[in-house]
Amino acid sequence: MTQRPRSCTIVLFALTAAGCQRPAPTPESAEVRQEIMQAERGFAAAVARRGVDAWVAAFDSNGAEITSKGVIRGSAAIRAHMTPQLADTSVLLSWEPDTADVAASADLGYAIGHWKLTPRSRTDSVLAHGNYVTIWKRQANGEWKAVVDIGN
Repeated sequence: MTQRPRSCTIVLFALTAAGCQRPAPTPESAEVRQEIMQAERGFAAAVARRGVDAWVAAFDSNGAEITSKGVIRGSAAIRAHMTPQLADTSVLLSWEPDTADVAASADLGYAIGHWKLTPRSRTDSVLAHGNYVTIWKRQANGEWKAVVDIGN
């Protein structure tokens, strides 16, 4: 077995380490993370006011929801899936992002947070709760749209 020269090993290690390092956050990336957090909060507020119409409007037309029943893709399928869940006016689905991150390209990012389902008459009583991740994509007009939503 042939041994590599020590200098070659050091160079390979340095190149590997440099390639694996995440770029340092920039003021722009912090600003874009805040845009994603705001898009997520706006999504939640709009759904609380307008229900399924707001849910569907938040998604890219080719967006997808990953559910226990499989992948739901496209506006019509997302509407059909969410209508029964959001039609019950006795309960309120709410969520809040905890963190967000953004790609170096600043056109794709995600938010991770927590959700809960409460009776509208007693918002201090939680019927169900969990976590979620929403992947957001900046549209040509600068607006953020959800492209994937996953909750548990």
